[in-house]
Amino acid sequence: MPGGQLTVEVPAPRADTGSGPSGAHGAANRRITINRDGCVNPSLIESFLRELRRTTDNVVNQRTNDLQNAPAQELGARCVDYVGSTLLPAWHIRGQVIDFCATQASQIRASLQLGGDESHVPAAVDPTVNPYVTVEEQERHRARLGDVMKMENWVANQREIERILQRTTLARVNSVCGQLDEFASQVQALTDRRNN
Repeated sequence: MPGGQLTVEVPAPRADTGSGPSGAHGAANRRITINRDGCVNPSLIESFLRELRRTTDNVVNQRTNDLQNAPAQELGARCVDYVGSTLLPAWHIRGQVIDFCATQASQIRASLQLGGDESHVPAAVDPTVNPYVTVEEQERHRARLGDVMKMENWVANQREIERILQRTTLARVNSVCGQLDEFASQVQALTDRRNN
């Protein structure tokens, strides 16, 4: 298949923020495989991203309230555990998926600009026999270009959603946990990727 595929391992949602640094890590991970077709028609990918967001960013207030109720001596360890084992992995996975689709869109666009379309093998029809073959080729090319433009818009929208969610989530976590210096470089790397 042109463009390959991406397989990500998704940790099962955690039942709580953990009773300590070890937390509840017994749940099995799930593997999700995404291919180019999924990026062209992203409804399943959108469902996947929505589910990941629902189990991490959408429950940040609940999780940080749980953290606030922890004994003061455990707060730091619980905050580090929550950010390191829940938020950052989910953000990384979502970023991988969005970046994969961005790469697929770029590859398709490059192929179209070179005059090719890897999903279509030109018909061996003489234009004198079928004078519409050139028109059909142009229509296919326009349709593929339309797909690429939709993919690029989808990627831009998803990156903006991630930027907003991550900024809001970090603000809430920082209000409870303070600045978590251990994760500053990882958060900065995610921020840099979002802005590209």
